[in-house]
This record gives sequence, structure tokens and C-alpha cells, in this order.
Amino acid sequence: MKLSGRIMWQFLWRLFSATILSFLLYVGGILVLFNFPLKSPKEDRLESPRNLIADLSDKTDIHGEKVTPPPDLLQEIKKRRGWMQVLDDQGREIYQYRRPSHFPVRYSPGVLADYQNDRKQSGYDIHTWYQKKNNRIYTWIYALPNINELTLLEMKKHTSIHHGRAAVAPQVLKKIEKMKSWVQILDDQGKEIFAHHRPDKQPRVYPPGFFVYHDQYGSNMYYLNDTINGKTYTWVLGGAKKQSDIYPYSEASHYQINKAKEWFQLFYYSSFIGSIGIFLFVAFLFGNRISRPVLHMMNWLQHLARGVYREPVNKKGLPKSIHPSSGKLRRPYRTFKEVIASLQQLTDTLKENEENRRRLERTREEWIAGVSHDLKTPLSSVKGYADLLSEEGYDWKQDEVRQYAKVIQDKALYMEHLIEDLNLTFRLKNEALPLQRKKEDLVEIVRRSVIDLANNSSAEDQHITFHSEENSIYFPVDQQWFQRAFNNLLTNASIHNPPGTEIAVQIGKSGDGESVVISIEDNGQGMDAETVSRLFDRYYRGTSTSHKGAGTGLGMAIAEQLIKAHGGTIKIESSVGKGTKILICLSGGESER
Repeated sequence: MKLSGRIMWQFLWRLFSATILSFLLYVGGILVLFNFPLKSPKEDRLESPRNLIADLSDKTDIHGEKVTPPPDLLQEIKKRRGWMQVLDDQGREIYQYRRPSHFPVRYSPGVLADYQNDRKQSGYDIHTWYQKKNNRIYTWIYALPNINELTLLEMKKHTSIHHGRAAVAPQVLKKIEKMKSWVQILDDQGKEIFAHHRPDKQPRVYPPGFFVYHDQYGSNMYYLNDTINGKTYTWVLGGAKKQSDIYPYSEASHYQINKAKEWFQLFYYSSFIGSIGIFLFVAFLFGNRISRPVLHMMNWLQHLARGVYREPVNKKGLPKSIHPSSGKLRRPYRTFKEVIASLQQLTDTLKENEENRRRLERTREEWIAGVSHDLKTPLSSVKGYADLLSEEGYDWKQDEVRQYAKVIQDKALYMEHLIEDLNLTFRLKNEALPLQRKKEDLVEIVRRSVIDLANNSSAEDQHITFHSEENSIYFPVDQQWFQRAFNNLLTNASIHNPPGTEIAVQIGKSGDGESVVISIEDNGQGMDAETVSRLFDRYYRGTSTSHKGAGTGLGMAIAEQLIKAHGGTIKIESSVGKGTKILICLSGGESER
């Protein structure tokens, strides 16, 4: 039997078995649901506090200022040694049962939440419920004693501390012994100053994060902090039972059970009738048309889960869903053509995302390494000179102070420029840098940049020339950012070449007159192919330069992004030992003479 036939018969057998089982469950469920007894008031004692307070709010009668809770639930509260309150919409108490005297009779906004969130403050687990009755909102408060927290409060109350030694009243220690627990008292340094029945494995000194760890991962240790005579002490209660062990309860109430009965009845009736109607139809559809494509798509998804981003192929290396001669989907797969197209799109997207993720990871590592390196060096200088100036054992001369302060200032300016450049690259990358473009004379902008470089002492041994085919060429640019980009390119050509290098700058129009072309050409040391390909990468400084300046490694990346933001392109031509030529082409705007 073929695979599709086996799948069909397996499906028929399983569906038939599932139908019989569903029928048996249906009949059994109906018998159980219609004979399921309601819980008695005694069994209500095992309900959760949330269900008890919900029942309490439903069954409480309120007429004006008269509040009448159900007596059976009050008895349950008493058995649990709890207490309750009813508050009006102003937070004032209109009814209370067994409320301790230290709890307020009126709660301002936020106070009730503080009591509920911090049981160490009161020693009780607070549960609340609010409900609208007679067009007014009322709040019910139900509190259960937290034995462990109350024990800690009592132990703190009966503790005396003198000269770094602590003592606890004997009656409290007897109570702790009955609980089969142990206690410790720690000073503000986490050192033990009192212990009673402490296990040998329990530490005498606690690190600061010890109780944070236990709060996060749970334990049978409870603690309480308080300040006595200006010092903070910690009371620790260990080996105690959890609150859930003291007051066990079930989360189900009879209201929930009755509601479940209704839903189960509806479910069984509808599922039984529906299963009969779709039995033969689903079996035929699955066995005839679905099995082979479904198995193929499942296998495809498993490939994607394992990181194999291509469609499963047959022995000949061809996709199983494609007919080899026509190149179209095979007939059984045409029913799922949208799904297969989506799977192919998902495969291509995952493959592209994986390549992008790897590329991004490499870029991220380079960025982190670059930023760390570029910030660590100036920070070391700033810290070193700051340490010297702050030395109390030496009086520095005024000129020495100015010298050291100048170094600190220079390093701080460098870090400031680095951060500004990094921020600029992000803004350009995310297109978050609005350009204020208007027609400017590019000849004048380029001429000023060349003059500035020629007058710079760092380029005094280099020969810099400028030539323009036109007296003026107007083109829509943001003068500030375009000049920043051109200065970066021109400065790079200067600082990465030795003395005696000739740098020629030229500006003119393209042959068709639609574009402006600016070239920066030198006869310096040139660059190899790898340096050219990575010249505009962030933090890339190349390996052939002997320049030891304090550049940020972002200048060329910023220049390229700014030129592209103006609709232009940059092309690099370079050979080792022959020099470099940078071509800037601006198009997309109407240039004028």
C-alpha cells in the first residue's frame, strides 16, 4: 500500500476510534454532569479566599447604612481566624467583623493597595473585591492571618538588643519550637547576633543579595527588617510552613462548577452531532488530496526549523512540488498553491534575515570594538591627568595645571566629536536628518574648502590645486552638511598621504549638463582593493596608512551618507603607489551657471 493509502486508512481508523471514544465520553460526561452534587456549606470551607470573598459580596445585603453578610460565611471567616470589612465608595468602613484595632476605618487611595502588597506591614494576607450594588460601588476586604509574618512581628516586639547582643522572650521561643522552626537575628552587616535552633548548615553571615534570591525563587524562610537605635536589624524565621500548607483550598467554587456544567452539556451535544456529519467528508478529503502535500509542507517546515532554508527536494535534486517538465505545481499541490507560495516567501525571507543577522552581528561587533577603543584611550588620559591634579600631596604650578587641563579639554572634545559623529551616522541611516536644500554656488563652497585645507599647517608640505570649468555652478544643497561631507573627503586625501603629495581638486558639469562632477585626485600612496571596498565602513581605518591622528573612523562613512542624502554618488579609483581619485556626481537637481 502506498504512503497516501496508509495515511488514509490510518486516518480512518483513528477517526473512527476517536468517534467511538467521543461518544463514550459524551455519554459518561452527561451522566457525571447531571449527577454532580453541589458543594455543601461545609465543603465551601476549602474554597480559595478569592472565591469566598466573591460569594461574600454576592450574598451580602446592603440597605442604606445597614449591611447584613451571610452568617455561614462569617462562621467560615471565624474558623480561619480571619476578619472582614465593607467600605463605601468613599473608602469609609460601614461594616466590620473581627477587624484588628490597628487597621484603619477609612482608606485613602493607595493605602489599601499598600496593605495588600506588603503583608510584612500587617501580618495578614489581604484580599479585596469590589462590586456595584444599589448604584454605589462597595469594597469588601477579607484578611487571613499570615502565621509566619505574625510570628516575626511578635518576635521583633519581644526582642531586646544591648551592646550588640540580642535576647528574645522565652514564650516566643516556645511558640517557635512548637512550629518546628528556627530563628536568627542579624545586625546591619548581616552577621548573626542571636540564634535559636538554627541548623548547622545555615550561614552565620548573609550577603546582601541572599534574601533577594530567596524572594525570587521561593523558600520556607521569612524575614523582617526594622531600625532600632539608628541600626537596621533583620529577624529571620526558617523551617516554617508555607501559607498554602496552613490553609489548603481548592480553586473551584460551586458557581464555577454550575457554569462548567452548562458549557460541557452544550459542548457534548454539539460535538457529537457535528462529528457524525463530517466523518466521511473529512476522511475522503484527507485520503485523496491532503496527505502528500501536507507531508511535504511538514517536512519543509522541519527544514526551516533546522535552519535549512530551501524546499525539500527529490533524489534528482528538484523540488518535490514542481513538475520537472512544465515547471509548474503538481496537481495534488495546486490546492495549497497559496500556502506553498507563502512557504517559499517565508523561506526566502528567513534566508535573507539570516544573512542580514550575520552581517549585522559582524557590524555590531565592529562598532562595539571601535567605540570601546576610541573612548577608552581618551578616557584613560582624562582619568590620569585628573588623578594627578587631585593629588593632595603635591602643589602644581599654574602652567602645569593649564597644560594638564588643556589635555583633558582636548580629549573631552574628541569624545564629544565621536559621539556627535556616531549620532549623525544613525540619523542619516534612519533618514532622520532633514536637509534644508537651496541653490548654492558649489564652485565657491569647494573653493573655500580647498583654501581652508591649504592654510592648515598639517598640509603645508603638500601641493594643493583647484580648477573649475565654470565661474559658478548653482545646485540645490544643504550648504552646512554638503561642505561637511566634502571637507571629510578632502581632509582624508591629505592626512593619509605623505609630504610632497599633489592633490588636485576639480569641479565641472557632466557631458550632458545634467549633473555636477567634483573630483579629488592625488598621486600619493594609494590603496589596495580591500581598503577601497571597505573605505566607507564605519570605524574602518585601513592598514596601509601611517597616520596616527585621533580620527573617529566615521568621517568617510558620514561623507558617503551625506552625499547620498543629496542624491549623489561617490566612486573611488585607487592603486597602491599610484594615488587615488574620488569622483562625486550630483544629479536630480537643476544646476545653473
